Amino acid sequence: MKKVITLLLIFFFCLPALKAEEEGELPEWLKDFNLHGLAYLYYEKDLNHDPDTKDRFRVGRAYFTMKKKFADWFKFRITLDIYDDDDGVEERLKYLYANFIMPNFAIFHKPNIEFGIVHTCWLDFEEHINYYRMQGTMFMERNKIFNSADMGVSFFTDLGGEMNAEYKKKVNKKNAGLYGSVGLGIYNGPGYHDAELNTNKVMQGRLTLRPLPYIIPGLQFSVLNISGKGNPNDSIGISPDWQTNTFMASYEHQYFTLAGQFVTGKGDKLGKLVNIANKDASDYSGFSVFGELRPTKKWRAFFRYDDFDPDKDIDMNIKKRIIAGIGYDLGDRNIILVDYDTAFFENDDKESIDLLKFTMQVHY
Repeated sequence: MKKVITLLLIFFFCLPALKAEEEGELPEWLKDFNLHGLAYLYYEKDLNHDPDTKDRFRVGRAYFTMKKKFADWFKFRITLDIYDDDDGVEERLKYLYANFIMPNFAIFHKPNIEFGIVHTCWLDFEEHINYYRMQGTMFMERNKIFNSADMGVSFFTDLGGEMNAEYKKKVNKKNAGLYGSVGLGIYNGPGYHDAELNTNKVMQGRLTLRPLPYIIPGLQFSVLNISGKGNPNDSIGISPDWQTNTFMASYEHQYFTLAGQFVTGKGDKLGKLVNIANKDASDYSGFSVFGELRPTKKWRAFFRYDDFDPDKDIDMNIKKRIIAGIGYDLGDRNIILVDYDTAFFENDDKESIDLLKFTMQVHY
């Protein structure tokens, strides 16, 4: 049934637009209406296992987005998230929100509010510094602390105006607040693809500062705080505390990007990061460094190193990950990527992960 609804939505919105385009005139209800698509299609080779069972083609993600602008102050977005799991290709809603555009005031530039299934404060920001979501999830999401969308309300704004047109064209048109940006939100907590099993709400806040926009324009410092409780955990009988604190320094240039982040905290969105002996959320810490080199408009290479300890009270518990790859941009964010992804543990009883992947990012 879900697949039928998806197809009906696509045909309902797309066919009138295509017909109108052929006739050279759009009906009034289709004006200021946009369709966007983004997909990660890949072939994966697991170097640690039998190639007959760990050698496959997959749909990493496919997003189909419909946006409608009703007025200068009011927009709407819906995004379908298509993904590949053990049961085959499935779909769910990633975003569905009303977007209220507010006038500039004081130092706040382009302030806006999202209400519904919305962007949370951090990952959309980070993924416009590290553009390799096509390879896999970012550091904190990959360690299951939180994810990119949730049901709730978010407030976003740039600070002090925008960077100049040359910076936005050559370096990054996103995250382009002259002195930084802010994200604040209140959410159910578990994320967009898990149910809230308690009545606690989770608060998130991100502050990004660009201290020297005219001297070192690509330099930014960001902090994130998350405060609330995770879903109930039956093994300890409570909803464990969830506190996350992150600091990141990043530098973006026309030809390269560097970023490093450090995280410390306790608990997670689903209440699974717990210490059974203490009957409480486990204390964790970790760091991640990322670098990208873009010698030409087409070629790029990147490297990432993650180090995460999910429970500091347990010895030999650290998980490390190295990701490295080379990509070629066909134009308009259509990218071919080859990367090697390996994860290994201090505890020798846990099996390492070694993946070789060929990925095609398709964007329109």
